[in-house]
Amino acid sequence: MERREEETDPQLAGYLEHVRAVLQGPTLALQALAISLWCVSLAFNPQVERGATPATVAMLAALLGICVYKGWKASVLRWRVGNILYAMLLASAFRMMLSMMVRPQELLVLPVAILVSLGFASVVPLRRDYLLILAAVWAILMSGHPGVDADSLDPENLAILVAASILVALGLNHAVVTHLRATFRLKEDFRRLAETDALTGLPNRRALLARLDEACAADGRQARHFALLDLDDFKDVNDRFGHDAGDAVLQALAGDLRRLPHAFAGRLGGEEFGVIFDGADGEEVGALLERMLGDARRGGMREGGFSFSAGVVRTLPGEPAVDVLRRADEAMYQAKRMGKRRVVRAGMDAGRGAGWAGPALRVRCDPPAGGGRHGPPPGAHWRPQTWRS
Repeated sequence: MERREEETDPQLAGYLEHVRAVLQGPTLALQALAISLWCVSLAFNPQVERGATPATVAMLAALLGICVYKGWKASVLRWRVGNILYAMLLASAFRMMLSMMVRPQELLVLPVAILVSLGFASVVPLRRDYLLILAAVWAILMSGHPGVDADSLDPENLAILVAASILVALGLNHAVVTHLRATFRLKEDFRRLAETDALTGLPNRRALLARLDEACAADGRQARHFALLDLDDFKDVNDRFGHDAGDAVLQALAGDLRRLPHAFAGRLGGEEFGVIFDGADGEEVGALLERMLGDARRGGMREGGFSFSAGVVRTLPGEPAVDVLRRADEAMYQAKRMGKRRVVRAGMDAGRGAGWAGPALRVRCDPPAGGGRHGPPPGAHWRPQTWRS
């Protein structure tokens, strides 16, 4: 049975896209081979009474059409449906060939059914799809063929052979699906490692810029803004309290960015963060960042503190991500020149902008007993708290 946690739509869709990319080429090659074998059997099998007929030509056209249908820019659903339809057509094609033989060969149905079942076991990534294919293939080949005379066979041996063949096919499909899922999970783990900042858990520069490229490539119907945040005087935090305190500051700010609605936040590097806002106008973005600056999670301040400056720009359709970063960077440095601890929104011209002066988001870094200028003693931890300035 499919595991419930693997049946969530995003994960299942990602798995199927991965499998389709991996199996598309081998699947088409196997299907072309099966069609070739069927054509060769029709042409050179001495037991076949007639060669090409309107029915066989129509069947060949249908098989080729299904291959084109599932291979030409096919979606995942189209690819899955194409696999099932192809299996049913292939079983019907071989049934047609067997019915055209001068002397019907009852036992030929079994190896054909077994070969078709085993062939699809390695290229169908969902067990429910494979069960449907198995049922259709065996029903078509065993039920409707006029040459099959079950009375002329030993029923017990026939049942054992059919059951064993189906179990082997199911076992092979289970092994293939398990391997494909494990490969997909491993790929996703590596992707997350490559796109996640280890300290903050936010997407890293690569992932953020990739998402920014997507936002810039989209049509301009939905407002999208990009904010560049830079911690003020972050070097002083590291110098006064140690790098553990600086890490705590980065993690605290990352946590607040992660909670922003309709936003994709990431760490660009050092003390710089970027946020992509979907569907929010400039005023809403400014209000969100202003609120984040002012909200206090746990009040109180003993010593020190920090704030950030932010520049906000609207992304333009087709604009390169590097240009968006440049405009946001200019707006952010304008906020620095205006006294820091504020958000500046740039217009279409990066040289013009309106600014919000918001209260600073501060993080208290209480050093443990025994700590000094260079940080706490080994094993101690900084505990950041935010407050309203």
